[in-house]
Amino acid sequence: MFYRDNNSAVFSMLLFITTCLFLLFISNNMYSQKLEQIADVDLISIIEKEHTNSKQANIKYSNKKNIGKFLCIESNKIIDSIVKISLIDSLENKNIIIRIEGSNTVLNYSYYDFSSNVNKITPYIILTKKAEYRYGDTINYFLKTDAQNSDADFSELDKQFNHSQVFNLFLQFPKLSDKEKYLFFDKGASLIFPLDISTARWISNPTRLKIYLIK
Repeated sequence: MFYRDNNSAVFSMLLFITTCLFLLFISNNMYSQKLEQIADVDLISIIEKEHTNSKQANIKYSNKKNIGKFLCIESNKIIDSIVKISLIDSLENKNIIIRIEGSNTVLNYSYYDFSSNVNKITPYIILTKKAEYRYGDTINYFLKTDAQNSDADFSELDKQFNHSQVFNLFLQFPKLSDKEKYLFFDKGASLIFPLDISTARWISNPTRLKIYLIK
């Protein structure tokens, strides 16, 4: 004869009800959240402005084979400057979504994908444009003059100093396909994640950056 364990049946029913209530809570919480756009910027113009602050990277595969030297811009500094301007509390950084548009690609990231507090090596925007100066080049200086003052223009010295600094940047794979190499290292600018084991999060020719806050 088959006997039913009433305690087991009650427990199963309570577990079922609890699970349903939990899923309902999660569903309602998700739908109650709102995305507030706090920034929409032209990345192309920002990259042009940051060109002076770029440094040279000798980018290599994991097997130490050389890809080439490229000017690099630290993308986390661009994002942090925008977040700071938007006056977002640092405690809300976990609720920030970064949306970047590129050549036929739109990808979403979290703030922590770019944070120097989380990543040993942060993502870089690399430029196929070559450095304008090498160590030892001669720079001419000019005076900025107006009605009130005259100052020497040392902006070219800053650019030369930054461009003359070369560091090694190693990728985490031994080879790129010809298509990938063309997309990310032969066309304008690219956003790369050096510590990734694939190029799934990389973007060729990033053009626009949008930042959202999850409310």
